[in-house]
Amino acid sequence: MIFAYPCRPKTLVLHQFSLEVKPSTNIGLVRNSGCGKSVVVGFIQRFYDVEIGSIKVDGVDIRKLDVQWALKEGFETECGNRGIQLSGGQKQRIVIARAIIRNPRILLLDEVNSTIDVQSKQVVQEAVDRIMVERTTIEIAHRLNTIKNVDSVAFIANGKVVEQGTYALLMNQKGPFSKLAGLQT
Repeated sequence: MIFAYPCRPKTLVLHQFSLEVKPSTNIGLVRNSGCGKSVVVGFIQRFYDVEIGSIKVDGVDIRKLDVQWALKEGFETECGNRGIQLSGGQKQRIVIARAIIRNPRILLLDEVNSTIDVQSKQVVQEAVDRIMVERTTIEIAHRLNTIKNVDSVAFIANGKVVEQGTYALLMNQKGPFSKLAGLQT
């Protein structure tokens, strides 16, 4: 797969990118900001379309799916302009509650613990771990300790997956993933 943002067509974000996520498994996408992790999730949500290659869900190219099937009317709870009356932890809990209520087959998580306080992190992580069970989950993480329990970790660099395996396997390989983990401890 190859992708560049339309506003920067000569700067490739992803190239030679290939990733398979098996049904009912959890995968963590990791690396520094700007490597394309969120773009991968954006493809699945159809915010972007790939230029070369394809993204398939259950063997069907997602460009052939009707985007409207995923859009439901949201909850009408008044939370202030853009949720200003809510803390980061409260916003995350609402997102998790919506995911539980909708019971999606595919769960996309982008930096679940990035905007919450230390006290809320454990509660939110436990809730996320519970809703990931028996569903396909793609989780983007900067903090590697949040993806210790996923089935597989994909380390992205230079627009492609350069390492993939369990957290423990990647730590033992002493490659780029373990070096990044060492910087975070």
